[in-house]
Amino acid sequence: MNPRSYRSTSNVKLPIKVLATVNEIGTTGVSYIIAIKTNFDAKLSASSLIVKIPTPLNTTNVECKVPNGKAKYVPAENVVVWK
Repeated sequence: MNPRSYRSTSNVKLPIKVLATVNEIGTTGVSYIIAIKTNFDAKLSASSLIVKIPTPLNTTNVECKVPNGKAKYVPAENVVVWK
């Protein structure tokens, strides 16, 4: 059987939307506000969702406030991992 690939450029409905707002605070700070919204029925649920949020290379201190799940800064990868 030959593998096939398909591409759709219109009417694409992704299951999850990530909405990000990034604000610079002075010359040394950045504030991220990340919202995740699902595009499927409320009776369904997503499990094992991991979001990696990149941070600037010169990041030294990260404070995570999340309403759901857990978030931690991984300095080796310069990302905040939100599970």
